[in-house]
This record gives sequence, structure tokens and C-alpha cells, in this order.
Amino acid sequence: MIETASGVARPVPWRLGYWPALAGAAVIFLLLLLSIGPTAPWPRLLAFLALGWWLPGLALALLWRLPAADWVDVGLMAVGLGLGWLIVGALLLHYVPGPLALSHLLALYGGGALFLLGLLALHPPPRPQPAPRAVWGWGMALLALACLLRFPGLGYHEFHADEVVLLRQGARSIRGEEDALASHTKGPGEIAVATVAYRAAGTTDEAMARLPFALLSVGSVLATAWLGRQLFSGRVGVWAGVLLAANGFALGLSRIAQYQAAVLLLSALAVLAGWRFARRGEARWLALAAALAAVGLVMHYEFGLLAPALLLLLVAGWRAVQTRRQTQAVTRTILVAGLAGAVLLAVAYIPPLLNPYFETTQGYLRNRLGEIGVFNLPFFIEMGTFYNSTYFFAGLVGLAAVGTAHGWRRARLQTWLLTLWWLPFLILYLFIVRYPGTHFYLLMESWSLLAALPLAALMAARRRWARQAGLALVALWLAVSLYYLYLLFFRQKPEYLVN
Repeated sequence: MIETASGVARPVPWRLGYWPALAGAAVIFLLLLLSIGPTAPWPRLLAFLALGWWLPGLALALLWRLPAADWVDVGLMAVGLGLGWLIVGALLLHYVPGPLALSHLLALYGGGALFLLGLLALHPPPRPQPAPRAVWGWGMALLALACLLRFPGLGYHEFHADEVVLLRQGARSIRGEEDALASHTKGPGEIAVATVAYRAAGTTDEAMARLPFALLSVGSVLATAWLGRQLFSGRVGVWAGVLLAANGFALGLSRIAQYQAAVLLLSALAVLAGWRFARRGEARWLALAAALAAVGLVMHYEFGLLAPALLLLLVAGWRAVQTRRQTQAVTRTILVAGLAGAVLLAVAYIPPLLNPYFETTQGYLRNRLGEIGVFNLPFFIEMGTFYNSTYFFAGLVGLAAVGTAHGWRRARLQTWLLTLWWLPFLILYLFIVRYPGTHFYLLMESWSLLAALPLAALMAARRRWARQAGLALVALWLAVSLYYLYLLFFRQKPEYLVN
């Protein structure tokens, strides 16, 4: 930090040195790898994900110049921003007349990556703060757990019906059919991701189609853990990450090519950015929350039910503003972010609204939505105890209830936030939607955070015997629950046929 004449400290620009040149060389290498015809599909897919998602995401997160951000903040936000970059690029390419050629991907994403790296070299951002060493330790452990539960056997089971629809629409987009994104009952974001990955690899199969979404699910576990640390403490973050990693809803929906994993990730990141804004009223965090929320809406319109929680953070952040300059910056951010988000949503949703297929979408929604008197609690319990062991599901609900009471006494704003996160989804899918399917997954992040509160309190218990006995019971509970997930998702002999 350096001090200005007015006595206000500001970050020292980061001397990037040769890093932009190395990153530029990496971009060129990835472009060459993608352009070589005989290259195997898997290296092409990974090269494209690096070129169109990971590198731009990291550059965008650094260019955002987030106040008081450390490397964990930057890394997690890079995943969300990179996903937004990937989706926006795919939407733009879709509206270019004609088939989608590999050269289009190379020009847009390769040129875009080089442009962002050039901005980094010309306008070096502040160096992110180092994260505590303990954070890296439990973060790596959570990363290993999430990967262990999401990647093995990813391509074993055949495509689900919704995956077939997704890839069919992606193939139509590659062929240049203009209504490929418009003739879809959900958000176009999932088709955008599948389309560019499909085109970059030149082919696809179960594992390749699901890989981007499995990676997003891993990111959602880490983002939830980091959110728990920011809201409460490191112990709460660790337990929240463990509970989400072992949650059957989150796990099952991470192993298919669909939007759910992206919605979970973007929800956690948007709330995280909103929380950072709520603490100090810094406009850059508000702009980031708005950007992530807009991408979440492009993935699926049900993301909009997160609005009450985000509005709470907006109000809290507005109250935290201390100077006139901050007030002007926040006001300007609200206007600009609102306009930019409206443009993105218009690009994503106006074509479907104008397309004749929208009648099918309306029929789909009418079939889903019920009338007053719908009561899906038995179905919720049935789904909850199918995707999870009965022990895990009952324990999660009980712990979340205890955590709500505990949080109400000690962290009321955070508890309000998490309650406003899950309550709109629960009302919609218990009392309004006729057939909610697996959409109860939207409750799982906030419930994991609430359930982590009593577990963290248990670790801090003063009596050693109580702490050890409690942790032994929790370990047994998790072991039984993980074994159930092994039987449900991983064991292949004997095979099960679901009809």
C-alpha cells in the first residue's frame, strides 16, 4: 500500500513482469492445439476450456480490481466470470449467420483472451492478498473430496433424456439453425456451454458432455465453503463444504449435462459478492454480484428467486456507504449494471419469447404449475431420501433447524440472508409447482450453511469428551451417508435398472 497526499492508502500496482507474455504464449499454444486436425478430442476439449473459460475468467477477476480480495476470492470469482465470458461468446457466435466453425471459436475466444491479457499488461491490477495457509489446507481437502465424488465413472451411465435434448439443440446450433437456442423450455446458458464444448472437441460422449458441469459443481462446493467462512467462520465453511459435497442432490445433478451445477455455483458466488458489498458498500463488489446474477438468470430463470436475499444485501450495502463519493459510485453501478444485465437478458430471452416454440414452453410451465392446494411435502421427503440416505436427509434438516436458532441469536443478518435464500424456493416447490422434480436442490446450499453452524459449535465445545463423542457420531453419520452415495452412484455390479 502507498499513501496519497490526502492520507488515503491505495494498493500498489502489481508488477506483472513476464507473466502476461507467458500467458500469451499459453494462449497461442492452445490455439495451435485446437487448430491441429488429428488432435484427440479430450486434449482439444481441455484446451478450449482453458482458452475460453479459465484464462479469461482469471484475467477478468484480476481486472475487476476487487477491494481487499485475496487469491481465493480471485480464483473463485474467476470460475464464475469465465463461465459468463464463455456463455456470452457462445450467444454472440450463435447469431452469426451460418454454421459454427472452429475458426469462429479460435478467433473470438483466442482473440478475447489475448485482449484481456493485453489489458492486464497495460493496466496492472493490485496484487491479491495472500490467503491464510490453513485455508489452503482445508480448501485442498474439500477439493479432493468434491472431485472424488464427482469424476469417477462420470461417463458410465448413458445420456439422460434432458441431456439428449441439450446436445440435440447444441448440434442444431453448430449447424447454424437460428432457432436452436430459442426452441428450448429452459435458459439458453446450458446450450451455450454444451455447444462450444461440442464444437471445440469435434465430437462428444457422456463424459465429455458432463465434464464442464462436473467442474462447475466442484466450484460450487468450494464457493459455499468460502461463503461460510466469510459469513461466520472457517469451521462453518469447512462443514458447509463437506455437507454440500456429500449432498445427494448436488452430487447427482453434477453428473449430468444440465444447468443445475452452474446455478449452484453462481448462487454462492453472487451471494458472496453481495455479502462483501454489504459489509463496506464497495461498488465493485456490487457490480460483480450483478454480473454473476445476470449469468445465473441466463442459465435458468428460476435463479430469479434468489432476489430477496440479494435485495437484503443491497440494502445492507447501501447503509454501509459512508461517503458521498461511495454513494455516487454505488448509484452509478446500480444503473449501469441494471442496463447491462437487461441487455444480456434481452439477448438471451427475447428470441425465445418471439419464437413459435414459446407456446410449447408455456405449456411446459402450465403443466408444472399447479393450483392452490398443491402440497409436495411427501414428494420432497421421497426425493430427499432417494438422492440421500434417510439418515443424511433427516440429519441435514435437523441441523439446519438448530443452526437457524443458533444463528438467530448470534448472527441475525446472516441468518436472515440464508432464510431468504431458501424460503422462496421452498414455497414455490412445496405449494405452487405441481411436479417439482429435483428442483429442491436449490435449498441445499443455504441448508448446508445453516447445518454447519451447530457442527462448528460442536468442534468448539469446551468439554473434550463431549466434543470427541459428538464428532465420532458425526463421522459415523457421514460414513453411512457416503456409503449410500457409493451404492447409488458408483457401484456398477450389480447394475440397477430404473424404469
